Amino acid sequence: MIRISTRSSPLALWQAEYVAKQLQKYCHQETQIIPCITEGDRRLETSLAWKGGKGLFLKELQAALLENEADIAVHSMKDVPVDGDEAFFIASILRRDDPFDVFISEKFESLESLPQGAILGTSSLRRGGQISHLYPHLSIKLLRGNINTRINKCLQGEYDAIILAKAGIDRMQMQQYIKQVLPENICLPAIAQGAMGIECLSKNKELIKLLSQLDHQPTRLCVEAERQFNRRLEGNCHSPIACFAVLNEEIIIIKAVVTSPEGKIKLTHQVKGASSQSIDLADKLAQKMIDKGALSII
Repeated sequence: MIRISTRSSPLALWQAEYVAKQLQKYCHQETQIIPCITEGDRRLETSLAWKGGKGLFLKELQAALLENEADIAVHSMKDVPVDGDEAFFIASILRRDDPFDVFISEKFESLESLPQGAILGTSSLRRGGQISHLYPHLSIKLLRGNINTRINKCLQGEYDAIILAKAGIDRMQMQQYIKQVLPENICLPAIAQGAMGIECLSKNKELIKLLSQLDHQPTRLCVEAERQFNRRLEGNCHSPIACFAVLNEEIIIIKAVVTSPEGKIKLTHQVKGASSQSIDLADKLAQKMIDKGALSII
């Protein structure tokens, strides 16, 4: 029996149930899901740009591992800090789902159609910075809550439009609300967006070996390159940083965007090379962005 610690939001429970099915199918393991309300969930109406950031979605789940109340924890990899506690190990990164962002609105068909002063909801400085750079006439307003809450706020007219991750919308089968998938030249995805990770204690070597059966190596390679870029820039929830890696056979392309929070400044660069050199390429990309002035913006 493998006990799965997870947040109690509908999306997090879907992800935990998906992992449970994979464990049953490929590892022949029975599972038990243990929901947990995290500090991040308790502050869903507050900006994450306070001490702890997205790491507050992990702490209670990791405590369950340390206290032997659970064996594994399931995370959205974009919520996992790049410099974590060595007591924990991401034993498996599952195949990445659609990494892009989507535009949702009751009144408008696309981001381009929003009029002067329209209120656009997002919880992400990354999204806000990139969109404000292209559409400075929009008013960016903080949006928090689970997917259902965010969409309802839009439908009730609190926002003219909102931006969400497509992966979450797809998992919750709410594609009917999508008006536009935002291309990367408008909004480059977040680090590790669309990827799920399975975490356990680093000392549990037998469990790590078992979980490795679910690891999707191409996804891990891209996600680790993106996270390395973020690590070099010391990015966190305060940082309007985007990085997205794409693997094409033995070649990897890594693209990055750093903006000022209000979008007036936007830095971009990309690197391309052998996938076997992905971490070195991520370091080179980070250095190039640093040379362009990224750290002063961050």
